[in-house]
Amino acid sequence: MSLTKIEDRPMYFGSENYSQEWITIEESDKVKTILDSYGDEQKRSIIYAVATKPLTFPEIVKVCKMPLATCHRKIHSLMEGGLLVSEDGYSRIRSKRFRNAFKEIRINVKKDAIIVDARPRQTNF
Repeated sequence: MSLTKIEDRPMYFGSENYSQEWITIEESDKVKTILDSYGDEQKRSIIYAVATKPLTFPEIVKVCKMPLATCHRKIHSLMEGGLLVSEDGYSRIRSKRFRNAFKEIRINVKKDAIIVDARPRQTNF
């Protein structure tokens, strides 16, 4: 299930950085996926590694300094969760580049809920 297909309604925040389209993620399972991914040190290191430019699987392994199998599993999990996207959309990990699905994520804790506002990246690499 991809997070990028959640409520495509635009949100505008009025300041210089917040005039682009945002999506609001309120569904508890998707919010949990985001929180769990950023809470996992290895997944977080992968997300940070591809924050500035797309990287291939071997480049991610090298930058993140983790075993091949672990990196493969974490990338697959991040793709399934919608936090990482590939340039070709296929499931074969070793032959493509990856990047973050979102430019920016904000987590809002309210009385009875955790709500995530996210600004998606452009689809092109």
